[in-house]
Amino acid sequence: MGDFLGVLAHELRNHVAPIKNAVQIMRLRGGSGSDLAPMLDIIERQAFGIVHALEVIIDAERTSRGDIALTPRRVDIASAVKAAIGRRQAQIDSREQRLHLSIPSAPVWVHAEPERIGQVLDTLLDNATRYNEQGGDIWVEITPAREEAELRIRDSGRGMSAAFLPHAFDYFAGRSQ
Repeated sequence: MGDFLGVLAHELRNHVAPIKNAVQIMRLRGGSGSDLAPMLDIIERQAFGIVHALEVIIDAERTSRGDIALTPRRVDIASAVKAAIGRRQAQIDSREQRLHLSIPSAPVWVHAEPERIGQVLDTLLDNATRYNEQGGDIWVEITPAREEAELRIRDSGRGMSAAFLPHAFDYFAGRSQ
């Protein structure tokens, strides 16, 4: 089953790239100032969501086979968080949610794998946005400590049920939670 999911995800990802490119071309040809702009935002946001889901599937497949080699290095977690927020800003705005940031302006260095940190941040912010109510609040805080940092992302949503908590990190668990 794992090989099938990996191939399927790879093939689907190939079909999303032209959709993303078409949106960019439409924007360059005047779509950003027209009535098409909100629809282009939706298409772009959904294409990003599909690519992210496919990357999760591909990584799950690679992880199950032991094929992911992590190469941790020095990463500015503050910059990584700001970049992830930038990737999610349209989603946050479309749901009229308020973002409260407590992020140092200076770099906050941690030892981590940059690509995985980006994926984790995207997933956390996506969940905070998607499972939070329209007009809700999202708080993002970084507290630096000597050679590490504490990152907190929370929202005003209803949260997970106590029964679901033991399964929160299972693959594909409780998408309706």
